[in-house]
Amino acid sequence: MLNFFQWLNESTDRPRFIYTALKLDEASHEKLKSELLGEIPEGWKLFCHHMTINLGDASVGPAADLVGETMTLRAVELGKDEKVMAVRVESDCPSNNSIKHVTVAVNFAGGGKPKDSNDLTDWVDLPSTIELSGVVTVIG
Repeated sequence: MLNFFQWLNESTDRPRFIYTALKLDEASHEKLKSELLGEIPEGWKLFCHHMTINLGDASVGPAADLVGETMTLRAVELGKDEKVMAVRVESDCPSNNSIKHVTVAVNFAGGGKPKDSNDLTDWVDLPSTIELSGVVTVIG
């Protein structure tokens, strides 16, 4: 299973775009991955990378003054359908998404895309909150 970083570096067919995100630090990436690995179906691509703040660079979004800042997130719920799996998060970091979340894994073979996390509607409480942190970053 490719993780997000491998996919980002190895994929030549993915679209290139700029977005601003709260990018998880490596320890948080590993923590989220290890907590949820048993929930990820075989063949899905692992992400556990970021919470999107806005499409475009920070100057066009709600985090213009936060780039480079370390912020915390608390993963509190799990959402999953046939295309995507994500955790709903609570954070003081702003986001243009109606539900703040971190995409955990995507079923590309089943037509899934990371943006499908925005459409999840069925959320269940995680057995315990997962404390995470990251840095507000412009990615592109």
